Amino acid sequence: MTCLCLWEAYIKREPLGLFSRLTMRKMGAVQTRSQDCRGKWSCLHGWNAVEGNGIYRGQEFAGWQMEIGKMLGNDVVLAEKKALRKAVLAVRDALSGEERRKGALLLTERILGHQWFYGAEELLCFVSYGSEIDTGEIIREALRAGKKVYVPKVLQGGKEASQHKEEEHSMEKENFMEEEHFMEFFRIQDLNRLKAGYRGILEPAGDSERYICTAERAERTLVLMPGAAFDSLRNRIGYGGGFYDRYLAGREALQLRTVAVGFRCQMVEEIPAESTDIKPCQVICV
Repeated sequence: MTCLCLWEAYIKREPLGLFSRLTMRKMGAVQTRSQDCRGKWSCLHGWNAVEGNGIYRGQEFAGWQMEIGKMLGNDVVLAEKKALRKAVLAVRDALSGEERRKGALLLTERILGHQWFYGAEELLCFVSYGSEIDTGEIIREALRAGKKVYVPKVLQGGKEASQHKEEEHSMEKENFMEEEHFMEFFRIQDLNRLKAGYRGILEPAGDSERYICTAERAERTLVLMPGAAFDSLRNRIGYGGGFYDRYLAGREALQLRTVAVGFRCQMVEEIPAESTDIKPCQVICV
């Protein structure tokens, strides 16, 4: 690990002894150099939980977290995820152009040599945005190899949502609300035809073939998914929208063909998980 960040959790008790609020405050950091991120902060660990005069670490903190989690629901986990997301994305944003270029080349090499890519007839892949690792060459190579490539488009509830639900009502679990945004994958033939869509991310027009998942089809599909942070147990923190968790829910066969990708500095010691989180089957960080 290349960085130690200490955090302090302050607990405020109400008259009946119930925990009502947990706020996180960054206390400081110890920085060391590393080959992958050249001295930048690359992970978080060593969380301190403070209640009165007691300080808990490691397993003691896990037990403490479980107890307050019973009273606060997912608030604690969400607070931790938000803090980790912000810290790791700051590291990723600070990578140099040369580090990004090398990372993209290494990832392209890893994916093109992966047995799942070799055997896949269809590829579901995110289009890189901001400081995300570049997937452009992977997509172009898949197109050159004759694979069918689908990229995500964020849609809004209403008529569009109802139409898609009618098409797949017997195959997929519906767990998005009518008015919220949700994600679908549409086939593309050329990356240059994509236009800025949801939050400025390049997307297809949405008038091409949409990927409809079946168990049989999923066996011939590879899914590459982004993320803000990952750990060795394949836990993943996204960007807070829950798009991939909702998309993969009810698509168990497709979950078995998911690979989350990113830079090495996005690997952290531990990520708190929620019941709605869906782990990628593999994580590749370069």
